Amino acid sequence: MNVNRRNSITCFPGVILILLLASWNIAWFDPLRDNVAECNKAWKEKKYDEADSKYAEAEPHASSAADKARLAFNRGDALYGRGDYEGALRYYDEALQSSEPETRAAAQYNRGNALAKLNRYPEALKAVPFGTFLRNT
Repeated sequence: MNVNRRNSITCFPGVILILLLASWNIAWFDPLRDNVAECNKAWKEKKYDEADSKYAEAEPHASSAADKARLAFNRGDALYGRGDYEGALRYYDEALQSSEPETRAAAQYNRGNALAKLNRYPEALKAVPFGTFLRNT
């Protein structure tokens, strides 16, 4: 059997290039990151309804518990921004389940603020100092 090694060698760089480009495109395409970037932009522009709906669209792309907790926190912030403090509390409570101390601390602190907006001051007074303590540890 006669194998033409020259053709194999000249094709090899092309195959490597195709594989590198394919892996770069796969790493570049991150629907969660892309959706969250849009969400954050809407939130910064104080388009809280739009931010909330975009965070909801991003949820199916969150594969880890930490990502889900961060999205819950962000949805809580969007609802807080539009004045839906009860709705915000639901998402802050979900974010409190995070394994990340920063997310838990921010959720606890914002939870206290939402409770204060609802005139639930005894609960708020317990939540805010605890959130502040978690943020500083």
